[in-house]
Amino acid sequence: MDIYAFTSRTRTNIWAGIGRGMWAVSLSEHDSVNKGRATKASKMPIGAFGLLYCSEDQTYSTPFVVLSKPAPNVSIANVWPETWVLPFQIRALGSPEKPLPRTQMPKLLPTLRNNPRLGVDDLIEIKGVQSFNASTITEADWAALFEALVV
Repeated sequence: MDIYAFTSRTRTNIWAGIGRGMWAVSLSEHDSVNKGRATKASKMPIGAFGLLYCSEDQTYSTPFVVLSKPAPNVSIANVWPETWVLPFQIRALGSPEKPLPRTQMPKLLPTLRNNPRLGVDDLIEIKGVQSFNASTITEADWAALFEALVV
């Protein structure tokens, strides 16, 4: 199954997005990155599952469902400290109150347990230039994430 992982610099930014029921990505200083993100964003389907990653404390949290297509040519300046683009509506399935440290992922996810040569970055793409890239994980991996972050 495909999931979309998005990175946030701070947990505060995650809380702000969850509180507004939306997510977006930061505006890049490189036009080519922004154009690539817009192209990939247009392919993200409504109903897709997502996951947030906080680089501040290196944790995953807050699985969500995508409720709208990302809005092209729209900037959001009143949710996060900086301007973010390509906003889309989400419904959180969990809470930022249940973070999962990155270091626990190899023990948690069956794919990583069964393939010790793989790292979490091989499984779930979280780099900024990879925004709106779907990561393919097994249903067993999603179930483990869901149980750790929601149940």
